Amino acid sequence: MRKRHTCAANSLSLIVILAIIAGCQSMPVNAQSIERLRKAAEQGYVEAQFNLGVAYYLGQGVPEDYVTAYAWANLSAASGNSDAVQLKESLRASMTAAQVAEAQRKSTTLFNRIESEKSQ
Repeated sequence: MRKRHTCAANSLSLIVILAIIAGCQSMPVNAQSIERLRKAAEQGYVEAQFNLGVAYYLGQGVPEDYVTAYAWANLSAASGNSDAVQLKESLRASMTAAQVAEAQRKSTTLFNRIESEKSQ
């Protein structure tokens, strides 16, 4: 469940998200393209991490999941993707503190898995 905010906060988040999405020319929409995107994200490709976060935010090709969207956006943002920073902050406005904490844990787990794969 998502925490509901005022119309003004939701409108601002929507404007930010629409601007971000406008930059994603071709979002994946089928299971095969999502799987390729996931593999690239898990290999540490920053844009793939961001795009996967957007896919989870929109529920495009995957179930809508703000926790997972935030986790991927957080990884991309940590690598300097400014669009991911905006996505992460917009998501935070629609999430409970518990959901943000869960997303942070998920992001840490993903990061550790990616780093582990790099060292092999």
